[in-house]
Parts: sequence; structure tokens; C-alpha cells
Amino acid sequence: MESFILYGLLAGILFCATMILRTGRQEDKQNEAYIEQEGQKYIERLEEEKRRRSEHVESVLPLNKTDAHEKS
Repeated sequence: MESFILYGLLAGILFCATMILRTGRQEDKQNEAYIEQEGQKYIERLEEEKRRRSEHVESVLPLNKTDAHEKS
């Protein structure tokens, strides 16, 4: 009778350990997907800012060139 209790406890411990490992892997996958998604958003913001700055520089440069010719 006592051996059944020990086997039950051992089975419970193994089951819990398996579920802990399984849940940990699922959380890691979810975290990795979230980090990838946020990284993509960050890259898109950087590219948008780079595009916006290059447009601003291109709009300012022709004014500087004409100002330089007028000063000559």
C-alpha cells in the first residue's frame, strides 16, 4: 500500500516537472516572437526617421546651393 503512495508521488513529481519544462518552452517561444515583433517595429521607425531626415536634407540643400550662387 505504501509503495502505491510512493509511485503516485513520483508520478506526480515527474508530471509536474514535465509541465514546467513544457510551459517554459512555450513562454520562451512567445517571448521570442514578441521580441522579434517589437524589433521589427523599431526597425520600421528607424527607417521612417531616416527617410524623413533625408527628405528634409534634400529640401534644404537646393536652397543652400542657390544661396551660394547668389553670394558669388
